[in-house]
Amino acid sequence: IRIFPLVLQDWTPDLITVQTPWEEGFLGYCLSRILRSKFLPQVHFDLFSKDWISEHWLNGWRGWVGKQLIRRADGVRVVSEVLKEKVVKYLNLSNKQVFVVPVGVNFKPINSLSESQKDHYKSKLNPQIIGKPVVLFVGRFVNAKNLPLWINVASHVEEYIPDAQFVFAGDGILLSEIRNLVADKKLTEQFHFLGKVGYECLPEVYAAADVFLLTSNNEGYGRVIVESFLSGVPVVSTACTGPEDLIVEGESGFLLELGDLVGLSDAVIKLLQDKQKAQSMGVAGRDRMNNMFSNTVLAKRLIDCWITVNTFAEEV
Repeated sequence: IRIFPLVLQDWTPDLITVQTPWEEGFLGYCLSRILRSKFLPQVHFDLFSKDWISEHWLNGWRGWVGKQLIRRADGVRVVSEVLKEKVVKYLNLSNKQVFVVPVGVNFKPINSLSESQKDHYKSKLNPQIIGKPVVLFVGRFVNAKNLPLWINVASHVEEYIPDAQFVFAGDGILLSEIRNLVADKKLTEQFHFLGKVGYECLPEVYAAADVFLLTSNNEGYGRVIVESFLSGVPVVSTACTGPEDLIVEGESGFLLELGDLVGLSDAVIKLLQDKQKAQSMGVAGRDRMNNMFSNTVLAKRLIDCWITVNTFAEEV
């Protein structure tokens, strides 16, 4: 709506970009053709995941519309290399038309903590977890996160490390179901539900963690992984698109196949039992985030993407 007064003043944009390639994507595409501007939709999720389609009754339609518009676009921005491979493969686009620009995070971590300092932040979450190893999850309680698998991993970890504590920061439609699963596994004393946590408070939550565990069936990117690494916390995750870009296997964390209960459990146990290894992995993850995924780096990549779309579209 805001663009129309400018258009009436004979101003036209060189490029129109939209956050998602369906409702606003259709409007952006039509507007780009009327104004003869370049069109760049963005994909921040795994458009090809069956789990994503099942999340909402409209997603099947959204996916179909999105794919049609992406095929007709001058370029498309995606948030991971793995997602780029899928777009090129399934939508028959040229590599030159697909630009990988991850999402930046405005996150100020608490770094370089001694054990006593880490215990300080554990005490702020719950005095019961002071001096105990903590495994963290941050996110929505939805099917895509496969939290039943997370709880099964926790149950396996608790068998080997009885004092392990498990912290959930977030909320969602599955909260009651998740609490019941925890009770069924007799882990109520070891689980701590923080509810919704303000973004400004999340650094203190990560500061209390020893390992971050993600068991998702699909992740277009994985902002929580970036936040975890910036906090110096190693990550164990399923290999579900986004995390495959962020985690260097065996260097900053571990990537396991979807549903790999034993592999995920073993990785978490290994990191909780080897503090030196966990610390070195966390540092490696933090260094990689600062070097490759900082806002300064990503802003330049995004600007380069815009410029290249214009240049590429003119050439073809």
